[in-house]
Amino acid sequence: MRHNQGQNQKRSRGRGRRSSNHGQTNFNRNTTFDSNGPDGRLRGNALQLFEKYTALAHDANAAGERISAEALAQFADHYYRIHQSIVQAAEQHRRSHEER
Repeated sequence: MRHNQGQNQKRSRGRGRRSSNHGQTNFNRNTTFDSNGPDGRLRGNALQLFEKYTALAHDANAAGERISAEALAQFADHYYRIHQSIVQAAEQHRRSHEER
């Protein structure tokens, strides 16, 4: 008769290990993103994707495709915000190391 059989099944596979980043996402400027936008898949860092989507939005607007241009501009805005958060985090990291 095995009494501990059910107890072992309840344990998680991680055995209590936690990640070292404590829930913080660690981005750097070279982090590559895969974007499945309305015009297909694009790949690059946040700044490159911002520039690509801005150019695509401009081209769509010039072609008279207002809805596509707005969608692409929203994608550009998303990657601009990601880029700005990366720049801000890098600046805070630099300042905290200067104070030491």
